[in-house]
Amino acid sequence: MKKAISVIIVAVSFSLLTSFVSCNKTNENNQMGLQNVPSKETAVYSFDDYNMINDALTNSKSSDIGRQMKREKIYYGEYYAEMLSKFESGKIKLLVPEYNGKLSELRKKEGLSSISLLTKELFGLPWIWYHCVINDKNYQVKVTYPEIVDIDLKNAKSYLEVVSIIYPDSPKPDNYMNYPSYKSVYEKEYTFCDGTTVLALVGELNDDTTMYVRFYLYGAMIVVQCDSLLIAEDFFKYFKITEY
Repeated sequence: MKKAISVIIVAVSFSLLTSFVSCNKTNENNQMGLQNVPSKETAVYSFDDYNMINDALTNSKSSDIGRQMKREKIYYGEYYAEMLSKFESGKIKLLVPEYNGKLSELRKKEGLSSISLLTKELFGLPWIWYHCVINDKNYQVKVTYPEIVDIDLKNAKSYLEVVSIIYPDSPKPDNYMNYPSYKSVYEKEYTFCDGTTVLALVGELNDDTTMYVRFYLYGAMIVVQCDSLLIAEDFFKYFKITEY
């Protein structure tokens, strides 16, 4: 039986901390294009599977949680409302992770969501988090759509180029030393199983084996968060991002 739809109201500061390690947020509202981010709380909507979130975003009339999200969008800022509008109109598509030829397996644990939609998270944007698992190893794939912000990104080809426009003070190869939690930040190419090659911005931490592999693909900013051992096992040779 599907578990009940849950909506969790959390402080913005908590969601930012979970995704942006030791980020200096004092200047967040002064970044190019993001100066009007409203300082409100955020909601986290939970989903059991890919079909459930796709229905909520693209056909809200047939989805209980989709109707709820639409009713409540006025509370969570212009970027979230714009994202819902673009999904409903078909201007943006739901991007999902695949591994070894099928949709990535989602965690199934009582009390924990398989997929989360955060109405406002990193950079003040809404993000979709896929909570995935491979052989009992957890990893997350996080997706946001920067086109919902009125910023010209047509010449941006990589995650580093995008983030340099929308949030210049974020950890990058030339400034990560200012963020004590980071051991290194660098660019590296990865090739997926379908032959797609991305220039990723990789972040490694000092006291944690978690890695953040961030790339810009199909107009979306995507983050793969996982243990470094998973990357060492040729993870990306079996991985790709696809349209649902």
